[in-house]
Amino acid sequence: MKQFARLRQLWVAGNRIEEVRGHLDGLLLLEDLNLSANKICHFRETLNLLRLPRMRILCFRDPQFGKAANSGANPICSLCNYETFVIFHFQQLEVFDSFVISEEIKQQVEVP
Repeated sequence: MKQFARLRQLWVAGNRIEEVRGHLDGLLLLEDLNLSANKICHFRETLNLLRLPRMRILCFRDPQFGKAANSGANPICSLCNYETFVIFHFQQLEVFDSFVISEEIKQQVEVP
């Protein structure tokens, strides 16, 4: 990954990706990651992305990558509390699944 260390945007939608693990760890400048229309189905895979300190835009569900309902989504998108889980763990996000995250939404998912 050294040759991609300065990468700021990575769109790998529709590639049958099932896991992220540490494959993106060297991309410390990555700000925009689109993983839509893949096969990610576990919350633990999202937590692997916490090692990307500059990420501001994250997408697991993007209508651009599929015509039928949810065809641009990963299986994880149908899990209970999916949005809350991701927004809670990724406080630095500004855009999630193509929607701007307001301060009000961030406050709603904070632990009291």
